[in-house]
Amino acid sequence: MIKVGVIGNILDEGHGTYFSIWLNEVTNGEVQTKYAYALLEKPLKDDPFPLHKRTSKQWCADYNITLCHSLEEIVDKSDALMVCAPNNSELHEQLCSLPLASGKPVFCDKVFSTTFVSAKRMFELAETHSTPVFSCSATRFIPEIVNIRTEGIRHASCWYGAYDVHIIHEIEPVMMLMQAKAVRIKNVISEDFIHYIIEFADGRYATMAGYHGIKDIPLLIHVFREDGYETVVNKGELFHNLIVEISETFKSRTIKINPNETLNIIGVYEAAMESRKMPGEWVEIQQTRED
Repeated sequence: MIKVGVIGNILDEGHGTYFSIWLNEVTNGEVQTKYAYALLEKPLKDDPFPLHKRTSKQWCADYNITLCHSLEEIVDKSDALMVCAPNNSELHEQLCSLPLASGKPVFCDKVFSTTFVSAKRMFELAETHSTPVFSCSATRFIPEIVNIRTEGIRHASCWYGAYDVHIIHEIEPVMMLMQAKAVRIKNVISEDFIHYIIEFADGRYATMAGYHGIKDIPLLIHVFREDGYETVVNKGELFHNLIVEISETFKSRTIKINPNETLNIIGVYEAAMESRKMPGEWVEIQQTRED
């Protein structure tokens, strides 16, 4: 059995909870979360998610998981590590500091980091210690996107939850499909609607849009080519294939996603967040030098 340690800002949140349950299910117990550690003993009173109520001790008791009391302890005891603070991604670098220096496989939940510079430091730390690490949106592995032909794409348009951290679920597939350097981004935002435009170095454009705060919007992608167009919709499960990828990485120590690709995605994410402060104005995107 591969013993996984889950690390977060709090433990009673959806990703760490369900990812732990699903890892056990998809591997028939071969990969299991056995240890947990959180910066906070319990959710804050002003936590915007009302289901986040259990203390770390209560959460661990409910799932038969051993509560650790430091990053050092959980890194030492675990075979692989899963860092999940999806609502506080600015803490990912802090939470990953010891895991990325451990040499043990690490999955870091979306977004990997909130800035390009921070993400670059994290990958450099992992490389120094030969630590396999990856991070991505669950949309990367859903069949509707994986099966889209990328040749000849002139424009890609994505609709989903284009608000706050959830914009990563649109950035990742758009970057996968366009396969080019994104140079700048701007947005048009109203009380309910958000619309981003990304310009690529080769002169092509992609768009991302959604309605702020409205849940259960299906992921929809339009791809336009010279010979026609293609539309795909995902109305079903987003996470199954991601959980499979996490479990396979923990078992094989093999990373399928080039870190430079993730860095470029984080560059777009950071610029998208910055563009929210200046609607209608272009914001330059940081990219890796390899591009």
